[in-house]
Amino acid sequence: MVELHPATSRYSEIGKTDFSLTEADVSLVRDPTTDTYYVHANSTIYVADMSTGKLTYLSQLQQGVAIITAIAINSKGDVYGVSPPSVYYPKAALYRLQLESGRLDRVGDLAPTPILFKTLAFDSQDRLWGSGYGPFTQNVHRLYLIDLETLEFLSTFSFAESFPFAVALAFGPKPDVTSYCEAKPNSVDCAPSIDWKGHPSASAHFGFQVSCSQVVVDSPGFLMLGFGGQASLPFQGGTLPSGPNRALDAAVVGRLGRLRWIVEPRRQHLAL
Repeated sequence: MVELHPATSRYSEIGKTDFSLTEADVSLVRDPTTDTYYVHANSTIYVADMSTGKLTYLSQLQQGVAIITAIAINSKGDVYGVSPPSVYYPKAALYRLQLESGRLDRVGDLAPTPILFKTLAFDSQDRLWGSGYGPFTQNVHRLYLIDLETLEFLSTFSFAESFPFAVALAFGPKPDVTSYCEAKPNSVDCAPSIDWKGHPSASAHFGFQVSCSQVVVDSPGFLMLGFGGQASLPFQGGTLPSGPNRALDAAVVGRLGRLRWIVEPRRQHLAL
């Protein structure tokens, strides 16, 4: 068992497990209601001691003809698992799991096409995501959003050739970023908007990206970023809702202009 350090791309060993986990389909998940970590491998559930790395047997999944390839736990402690298409079931299937007993309750087939899901994870809104591939995707690994009510999934992302597949999937906390004020329609009747991606943290080595869209084409402009929180400052006959500010300028291109900047990794308050 190792602890990963994203800021440095390094890891440190926690401790040796009691046996070797050589299976390809291994999941490490955390129950947020109990702060308990579980490992799923070879149809078996273990409780993981994150201080020593020791795995303690908990249960054997009562799968029948199903083979669970990945599991995930939502914010309420509900556990879901997915099985691949097989001769018994032509499509991937979703299950509810009882980790203590190993019981599986089949929820239903996932539609519309057969997909071999290799990873599952819930985001902060308890939406279920999975990554996998299938014959109708030309075996290209994709990221899917799974609707727990309709059991339909939607492809949202295709992995590049340089990064052909994902062996694990997890969601980090939502960035502590705020966009103040409501935009007014500009001369082309579009209301400008601000968006961001990444983590505004000094330890986040992957950067923080700020963008604005729905702005006037082929016109110079400024994106104002403030560090002091919400404010009301006079500016060019109008009001700036954030300050003190830093201006990032560039010429806007495209029919509905969209610009992106990489900002230094620290907490930002944005205003346009």
